[in-house]
Order: sequence, then C-alpha cells, then structure tokens
Amino acid sequence: MQDIQSELEAFLNVKGQYHLGQLPTERPHPKSKNLSLLAKTSIKEAYRVFYEIDHDALTFLKNNLQEVKEMGDAIHDTLARGHKIFISGCGATGRLALSVEKLWRNSYLQHEFENRVVAFMAGGDLAFIHSLESFEDHPEFGARQLRELGFADGDLLIAVTEGGETPFVIGTVWEALKISKVRPYFLFCNPVEILCQVAVRSKEVLEDSRVKKICFDIGPMCLAGSTRLQATTIQQTAICLALFVRENFLTEAGRFIDNILENYKRILVESLCDFAEFESTVYLNGQFCNYVASPFLSGILLTDTTERSPTFGLPPFENINEKIIRPGPCYLFVDQAHDASSSWHLALSRPPRALEWPELQGRASLKRLLGFDLSQSGAIYQQLRGPRDKNSIFHFAGTGHGEFAISYNKKRIILPLPNNPFLQSIVLKMLINAHSTIVMGRLGRFANNIMTYVRPSNYKLIDRAIRYIEYLIQDMDTRPSYDEIAKILFDKKHATALDGSIVEEVVSAIRTSAE
Repeated sequence: MQDIQSELEAFLNVKGQYHLGQLPTERPHPKSKNLSLLAKTSIKEAYRVFYEIDHDALTFLKNNLQEVKEMGDAIHDTLARGHKIFISGCGATGRLALSVEKLWRNSYLQHEFENRVVAFMAGGDLAFIHSLESFEDHPEFGARQLRELGFADGDLLIAVTEGGETPFVIGTVWEALKISKVRPYFLFCNPVEILCQVAVRSKEVLEDSRVKKICFDIGPMCLAGSTRLQATTIQQTAICLALFVRENFLTEAGRFIDNILENYKRILVESLCDFAEFESTVYLNGQFCNYVASPFLSGILLTDTTERSPTFGLPPFENINEKIIRPGPCYLFVDQAHDASSSWHLALSRPPRALEWPELQGRASLKRLLGFDLSQSGAIYQQLRGPRDKNSIFHFAGTGHGEFAISYNKKRIILPLPNNPFLQSIVLKMLINAHSTIVMGRLGRFANNIMTYVRPSNYKLIDRAIRYIEYLIQDMDTRPSYDEIAKILFDKKHATALDGSIVEEVVSAIRTSAE
C-alpha cells in the first residue's frame, strides 16, 4: 500500500507538467466519434473515416512544405560536409525513426551514405518490440543514448515527438546543442502557444532560438491520443521528403503527396473489409494469428503489431527466455530469417543496437532483444503459440511487380502500388494502422473514439487514462476530482489484468460508489 501511495504522490507532485488535455492530438476527433460502432457494423464506412482524416493530415502537409524544404537543405548540406543525420524519437516516433533509417539504408546499400543516417528510440532497439516503463520520462536517457551513438560536432539532430512534450526527446535536443554547432530540428504536432502553457519543458525548447522548429498542427487523431496514426504518418512523410527529394522540392514533394493519396484511395477496401472481419473473428474465437512478413514489410508490420499492446491493452509479444503469463493474440515473423539475430537484422536493415547499461539490469540488452525471436524457426513459433491453424497465418509479401499480397484463409488480396519504397511504406502504414484499429474496435477495445484500454505505464499515459475516465463520466451529476480519480486509478493499476481495461474498471468503481 505504501508503494502505491508513494507512486501516487510522486505523480501528483508533477501532474501539472502532464496535464495534456488541451493538446489537439489528445482530443477526440469529431469525424470519428462513432468509430467503435462503425468497426462492428460497417467496416467499409470505418475505412472511409480513416481515409478522410488521413487525407486531411496529408493535405495539411502539402500546404506547409516550405519548412520541410529548409530541413531538407540542412540535411543535404550536412551530408555534403561528410557528417551524419541523427533521428531521435520515443514510442511511435521512435519506431518511425527506425523505419526511416531502414528506408535510407535500403536506398544506399553499399554506398558511402549507407551509415550516414542513424535513428534511435527511447530504450534502444528493444523498445521497438517491448515498451520500457517510464523510460521516456527521463531527458538524461535521451542525452546519454545520443552521446553513445557517436553524435559529434557537425552532425544534425532531428528530434521527433508527436505531442511536443516528451522529456526523452527534449533531452536529445539539449545534448545536441552542447555537442554540435549545427542547429537541431524539433518536430511536433501541437500548437506552440498551447504547448508553452501546459509544459515548462516544451516552453523552454520552443523558445530557444538555437532550435529549429516545425509544427505539424493537424489536430486530433482518428482514435483520440493514438499518435501512432496521423501524427507519425505526417512526420515520417516529412522526414522522408526532406531526405530523398533534392530537386524542385516544393513541386516534387507536393506531387509525391498527391500520389500517396491517389494510391491509398484506389486500394480495394472491400477486400480489406473481409481481412479485418476474418482476423477479428479468429480472436473472438479464442485463437491466435501469426503474421509472416517479407523483410521490406517486417518493419511496418512489427511497428503496428507492437503498438497494439499499449494502445489496446493487449499482452505484449512473448520472450522465449521469460515466463509467459498469457500470449498475445498475434506474433510477427520475418520471412527468410533463420534465427533471432538474422530476423532482427532483416527487420532493421542493420545489426540491432542494445543498451547494456548496468542500472537497467538487462531490460534493454541484446540478450533480451534476441529473446523476441522473429525467425520462422523460433521456439515461440513452434511451441508457445496458442490455438491456431494454417488459415490464421497471414503472409505479407511483394509480388515482384510493384504489388503486395496478403494471403490468408485460402484468399489473396492484391494491393497495387507503384514501385517506390517510400510511397509504398507510407500507404501500407496507413492501411495497416486502419486495419488494426478496426479489428480492435470489433473486439471492443475502445469506446466511440476513446482508448479505454490505454495502459498507464508512464506519466503521460496516466494523465491520458484519467482524462478519458473524466470524459466517460461526464454525464454524472457529481463527479470526483482529477486527484480523486488518480487515487482510484493507482489503487487499481497493479491489480488490473494484463489485458484488462483500467479505464473501464475505474469508471465502473466511480459509478458504483455514486449509487
């Protein structure tokens, strides 16, 4: 009890720095208020809502490309001088950063530029597949990771945070300013004036003239607070445009965004509806799915399947060296990988980078990372999966003709896309994000467009859970205060089942006590 009380007091002492309800990215989107209902009654309409919100976000980017062009100029000037580009992120933006590095490496394979883009996320590569609790709350960890990766004078940092307030990412900015004379970039998706009001750490970095800022003010996400959706789509697109487009930037970048939207729109939604319905039915029947992906698609699918855990309260991926409490509903395997090490090399397009910090006691080590065996011959694939049959194994691969195929249950969906890896990665990211959200909606893993299964593993997510509880009890005449809700949440935080909804449990407790 004392530990719970201490945790609660520690949070309440700093809660003012995590009151993020004013941020547009944390608010419910008016166009998706019936998303959970549509997922169950009209999958096609749910896809339409996703497309419309993604379209709005990409259109915003198209209309605000000048600052992205300037970032591209800084990138190419840095590369021309023989220096490196570093990209930092946390959670969804960390996985975004690693995805961009993979695209870069694949584009410059065996070229002098191959190792000139270095991406990292809070917790190292281990965090790609398994979140490290509270790691993002420490700016000093961001500074340390940047140093250890060899960031030097003349290098350029691009720091990416969806909300604009992540301590880890901000820590990388301050460290970059100490080391390099090249001004770092800070990318975020909420208005400057609001960020300066809600978080001192944001105000300090946003008002520092040495830092170049780019705000992608695209508003709320399709699922409130789920910045793995539109926020990371826009930021990933912007960084890739800055990296890969050199000539006639404004014209070519605008045309590229148009091509993304055109290809996204013409994908046959009807076939994807069947896919979403089939996968959700497998889970509802108590079975499990395995995704088997080609090396190119492995990073996109690993990102999405990993992010289902904290977003929808699912058990995380299993580690063969650790006790399995309950297996997650799906696992991902990399085609052509013969062991854990090669699977990670194919997923990242480089050897994995781990954090061997003594104080982490192996939580982010290479040994633990390799326990997440993504190879088809892995022990998890053979022994630890739950009930499944060949029809619940989904294969994702290219066809060799600029197309991609999803094969399952004796069916094959063809996704026709131009032979451009950058365009393919963005369109496929959006489609898979929409698919997994709709599947989770069919399982009741969110209400309306609110994340009721959010896992409060750090201060930002604790605040989010409290705010969503407030939203779901707003019809009550007498409601507990923010601090009172926090107390109930902390009392239940460690007792809630691994795949349970702490938001729903707290709402139920509040309503019961009011009767």
